[in-house]
Amino acid sequence: MFHVEQSLMAAASLVWVAAAAEPCNPIVLAGESEQAALECNLGLQDTLMGYRESATRHFRQALEADESCALAQCGLILLERDTDDYRERLESLQSQLANYTPTPAEAFFLNTLLKLACNEVNGAAEDFRSQAEHHRNDIAATCWAVSLLHLAGKADEAVQLADAALQAHPSEVMLLYLRAAVEETGEEVSDRALHCAQAAAILLHDSAQAELLYGKLLLKRGYHTQSCAHFHVARRLARQDMKSMDETGSYTYLAAGLGEATALLSAGRIKEALALRRAMNAEKLPAYSAEAAILHQWEVCTLPLRSLILEPNITGSSIKAAVQAAGEHDALYQEYVHCLDNALQARCTNNKFEAEALIATAKLHLKHLVDAPRRQDLNAVVLQRAKYACAMAIAAAQTHLYRDTDNTWFANIEPLPDALGRFLPPVVPPHTIVPRGTK
Repeated sequence: MFHVEQSLMAAASLVWVAAAAEPCNPIVLAGESEQAALECNLGLQDTLMGYRESATRHFRQALEADESCALAQCGLILLERDTDDYRERLESLQSQLANYTPTPAEAFFLNTLLKLACNEVNGAAEDFRSQAEHHRNDIAATCWAVSLLHLAGKADEAVQLADAALQAHPSEVMLLYLRAAVEETGEEVSDRALHCAQAAAILLHDSAQAELLYGKLLLKRGYHTQSCAHFHVARRLARQDMKSMDETGSYTYLAAGLGEATALLSAGRIKEALALRRAMNAEKLPAYSAEAAILHQWEVCTLPLRSLILEPNITGSSIKAAVQAAGEHDALYQEYVHCLDNALQARCTNNKFEAEALIATAKLHLKHLVDAPRRQDLNAVVLQRAKYACAMAIAAAQTHLYRDTDNTWFANIEPLPDALGRFLPPVVPPHTIVPRGTK
């Protein structure tokens, strides 16, 4: 059986990993530029960990060192699927490969990642798994197989493959990290996953992603104080990383801050949670990556409004200020803001009929939010949390309206739950590199 001590003992012999200056399982490339190979492999590692912004930076630096680095081009194509010239770049790379002589490992990764770039998630996962089963020491292929099996919705198979690999390679840090990550979005967190996340956070010294993952799993297990500490460290490390990305707002930075606020709230440290959320809402960064922009818009900008759901006494002026803080964005976002606004306003009026009209309007906004077509650019967990926040705001308004009326309730409205983190600051899974596929 795996014990975390095995990985901790291995830390002494893996100083190069702890330094985070080298990739854990590098792939030998055909190009002559060592710098390009280093940056490309670091980019692949960050892609596996969901650290898209850092991965993009590494791939671009690889291409600066060697513009012919095909694997770095492939990595950028994977990460920038929402660009207008995505298909054109993909075809250009495929044409380039006709005259390119890669190493055997590089050829395998190029072919398989190009399959992934065409949204054949299951096909790419099976290719990586087959490679891992035939070449037991190919840790890089095993890591990708675990990640893609998880992405394809085959969590049990991902766990089985990771556990088998860890028996032979108990101190492989990326295997430890990915084994823990499989349980990040599940219903429960096992001791094994928690131990793997702890070992990965120690071995991947100063890794914001590793600290963030460990904080998420600790929070799900109910270890609120410990999770606060690791979210705080993740936020500090992500802040440092942002300096090397020209202060681009980091998805990891925002997710760590929101996770810390959730942990504080869950620990009963409400004043600290509210203070942190206010600070995050007021923070202005020069620019945001695409993923961070969505998280900032839907989660950080609406923090004042969602905070009011918990306040026993609210005023029209406080609601107005919170709506202004939320700002104006696209139509779907406005449905979200208007729903919260109307539900909160219903608690401020002494006119029963006006309150009922406001609640009815809030319900209509929520229906529009629920019925909206799926958006590729919006994390499903973020949207689900928005719907939940709206439902709870409506429930709070109805509770306030009918609190003095005997035997008056609505069967489809549930009491306010204890798990307030579900509609307050999120612990959001990393943005996947491709949507779930069925090919």
